[in-house]
Amino acid sequence: MEEKAEQTATVLRETVGEDAMVGVSYYDEEGVGHVYRSDWAEQKYDPEEVDEIIQELRFESLGYTIHEEKQQQNLRATVRVYKDILDIVIPTNGTQGVGFALDTDAEFSIREVIDTVENALAREESASASSS
Repeated sequence: MEEKAEQTATVLRETVGEDAMVGVSYYDEEGVGHVYRSDWAEQKYDPEEVDEIIQELRFESLGYTIHEEKQQQNLRATVRVYKDILDIVIPTNGTQGVGFALDTDAEFSIREVIDTVENALAREESASASSS
């Protein structure tokens, strides 16, 4: 998952720019990890707080299957809108996913960002599968 989070960070730098990025993290069966935190995020949140946030997102993702069944389609992403940031989580399966936060003042289309990250994750997964 760390590779997928690194790929997400790279794509976000290219798509929205590093100034818009607050953080990029991931979760999987083994826990959580982080690949990018902005200076703003470093000042605002202790590392343990970020771990807790991503851990909560990890546990929340376990319930996505119920929503997918009711909607009869896969959940592509969740977005939480706060005053200063948008939290976006893209589940890659029932127990893994990447999460990233973006500055709400930055100029971007959230739909385009999600599509771009999903496409990058799909390419990463294809590359991993063909090298196995």
